[in-house]
Amino acid sequence: MSLIKGNYRELRSQIQPGDVIAFSGQSHFSKIIKWATRSTVSHVGIVFETKVSFEGQAQDGKIVEIMEATGLRRNPVTGKEIAGVQRHRMSTKLNYYDGDIWWLALSAEARSRFNFGEMANFLMHSEGKEYDSAPEVMSAAIDSMDSRYLGGLSKNEEDFSAFFCSELVAAALEASGVLNNVNCSEVTPIDLCRFDIFSNDYYQLKGDEDKRIPNFNFMDPYGFGV
Repeated sequence: MSLIKGNYRELRSQIQPGDVIAFSGQSHFSKIIKWATRSTVSHVGIVFETKVSFEGQAQDGKIVEIMEATGLRRNPVTGKEIAGVQRHRMSTKLNYYDGDIWWLALSAEARSRFNFGEMANFLMHSEGKEYDSAPEVMSAAIDSMDSRYLGGLSKNEEDFSAFFCSELVAAALEASGVLNNVNCSEVTPIDLCRFDIFSNDYYQLKGDEDKRIPNFNFMDPYGFGV
């Protein structure tokens, strides 16, 4: 698996719906997620749409939009505080995000199963739903201790009435046909990055130092958390 430092403007034309964008934030909550999951990844989003802008708009060429589930935060463009499932331009995330960002492209094999219409339908019906509670996120983060220490007490039942970030992305990929038989409510950001559904090369789009995702793209996701 190869980490490549990449320039978003040069790579933008290759990014496709269903690809995953991974983040490593600097907020207090992001640090807690990274500590609990023993990883460098604190957040994930999914590429929802790629389109070509018309001449005269702020950004000519290809526009990449991602869908993500986030806690309460201030929109850097509008200044409004927002939470829940929402979409953003990738260029906006790169400009304002405080931390590292990676692009994880689906593999050719995963892409062969990918149904954009099913994913888009799921995400459009999920947009605007509330952000899942912090206890739900942390419960998923300690799922590795279920059988050894807690007898399964921390296990989340799958519930899509609200979403945390990796739960939304896993559910969208399951709707698309890329994932199968996965308890999406048990998937943490680093779990998602370890599922073997990606191309071997992944790209760091933001961050001063090369930062690898540990055990990237090595785990069969079938039956995860079920």
